[in-house]
Amino acid sequence: MKKLVRLLITSRVGAAARSGLRKSAFGRKLLGAVANNISKSYEQHFHEAIVGGVGPGDVVWDVGANVGLYTKIFLDSVGPSGRVVAFEPAPASAERCRALGPSDERLKVVEAALSDAPGTANFDIVDDTAVTNRLSETASAGSHTVRVTTGNAILAETGVAPNSIKIDVEGFELHVLRGLSDVLARPELRTLFIEVHFALLEAGGVKDAPKQIEATLKPLGFELNWVDFSHVVARRVRS
Repeated sequence: MKKLVRLLITSRVGAAARSGLRKSAFGRKLLGAVANNISKSYEQHFHEAIVGGVGPGDVVWDVGANVGLYTKIFLDSVGPSGRVVAFEPAPASAERCRALGPSDERLKVVEAALSDAPGTANFDIVDDTAVTNRLSETASAGSHTVRVTTGNAILAETGVAPNSIKIDVEGFELHVLRGLSDVLARPELRTLFIEVHFALLEAGGVKDAPKQIEATLKPLGFELNWVDFSHVVARRVRS
């Protein structure tokens, strides 16, 4: 089954088929049915991989932390000697992340988005729950200007490389990875957990995201496992 999932995600024919299906309501429903048949509980395998991949003493980066669902899980997992850095550009969401440990020195909240270059960007803020917030290329009535930095800059600033990174940035996955080049090369980094938003990537002109992600990570010794149609777990198997 894993081979089938990977084939549907990474092959040119599979990618074209999924792209075509997403253009209609029926196609989207069909893709959903296939995904649910492969994984009865959507994101279950991804969640289990995240929980199982982080342990005591780890340094974890939560990129696109939103309101801190995984930030809290990471804090519980790393224990008293670990550290969690949550990246969240939406002010209300960043504040909710801080509230998870207002006096906890293990938690650092960076109120910024990660990308491939520092600067500012438009960020669409729909409501306080932040579940649909995302960076956008153009300003809109509901957008705010937010700070943008790179993972390389944070590494240079802190001097501490993460052991695991979770990325959920709604269509800007490749931007984040390009800004993580120095981090990805550090041997301390064992695992990346990436949610891949294919529809948003394709809307931005990126139609070969899986190949670009694999081309970025495989030469650095990472083995990629597509656990479902939207999530990939990359584990370093060689240095």
